[in-house]
Amino acid sequence: MKNKKQHVVETAERLFKEKGYQATSIQDIIEASQISKGTFYNYFTAKNELVIEVFHDFIRKAELDRDALLDGKDPSDITIFIKQVESFIGTGRKQGFMTLFEELINSPEVEAKKLMTIGKLRMIRWLQHRFTDIFGEDKKPYLLDCAIMFLGLLTQNIHFSFWTKKTTIDKSMIVAYSVNRLIEMVQALSKSGEQLFEASDIEKIFDNFSNEKECLEMKMNRIIQNIKKELEGKEVKEAIDWLDFILEEMTKQKSPRKFLVENAVQVLEGNSHVTELEEFKLLKEFILID
Repeated sequence: MKNKKQHVVETAERLFKEKGYQATSIQDIIEASQISKGTFYNYFTAKNELVIEVFHDFIRKAELDRDALLDGKDPSDITIFIKQVESFIGTGRKQGFMTLFEELINSPEVEAKKLMTIGKLRMIRWLQHRFTDIFGEDKKPYLLDCAIMFLGLLTQNIHFSFWTKKTTIDKSMIVAYSVNRLIEMVQALSKSGEQLFEASDIEKIFDNFSNEKECLEMKMNRIIQNIKKELEGKEVKEAIDWLDFILEEMTKQKSPRKFLVENAVQVLEGNSHVTELEEFKLLKEFILID
């Protein structure tokens, strides 16, 4: 059963898209959610804190849908990558997040630049990792540069198409066009040897956010997704469920219930497939440090 906080987040998301962020009051959200004012303020101190949670929730769902397309597939298959990108940008357009985000950019109440930065960083790192799957380890020195340029190319093509309202250009055409340019970029950079950024620079940026909630979520998500990837093809559904629980508890709760997280870790320690992984040791260390 869906918890009350998640119900409030999803209700607010619907109202923000229907009425706009500025036109939606806290009272509107309380009434639509059918909760008390005290319950609302137990979860959120203000509307801007809630809209940030709405965006985090959207990113989580979009990333889960995107990553599910790779399950059981060849990670080097560029056609799967294209479907993943189409899924991710399709989610944003379909759910009306482009309009909402454009409103928030101009809102003095919301840290829109921070939201945009976190979203871009997550996407750049994912692209860098996927490009390594597709183009190989020997191209890795150039793939952070390519991830940055690809995201810029894709984003601006989508924006310009949206502004011109051209009905002859759909998202599939934009993604395919941008991916073709990506292939050319990888080939050109690997041939010329030009490199603007080091492959590790993206992780250094995340380290600079080490005290931020967003960074906690990104690091936890990265570690757990790596564990889940290592477990692919093994009969470990219960372990996957416990990993998802840990991620949910550590990133979505204001005060994670450490005793429940520790209990989940103890259960996972009973699975030899999990305990043999180096990433699981990192997960345990990360939870203890937090």
